[in-house]
Amino acid sequence: MKALVALTIACLFAVVATDSLEDVDLDAFFQDPQRVKAYGNCILDKSACNDVLRVYRSWLEQAYENQCSKCSEKQKSLVRKTVEISRVKAPEVWTKIPKLYDPDGSRSQKFEEFIKGH
Repeated sequence: MKALVALTIACLFAVVATDSLEDVDLDAFFQDPQRVKAYGNCILDKSACNDVLRVYRSWLEQAYENQCSKCSEKQKSLVRKTVEISRVKAPEVWTKIPKLYDPDGSRSQKFEEFIKGH
């Protein structure tokens, strides 16, 4: 019974985090240096993530692993937009991301194709 309750709570948190992330104004988000720092630290696995960033990090990992094949179209779009904005507004974070999620560069071509929408 306790396991069922824990699973239910975990599922609810995932839904709330996903809904919250899909409603984020990314342009405003990347204007806030504190948020950018939290984003970078979470994505680069340097500190704990809040629920929203944890969900996004999982989508980014999936984008590198399998072009986000399990993501919804809205989630894919959000990953693409976040990557594009990160490259421009947070290059100090972005330059480290490929090294973490694709250290040998074997996934970079497929990842870039995914980001471009191919």
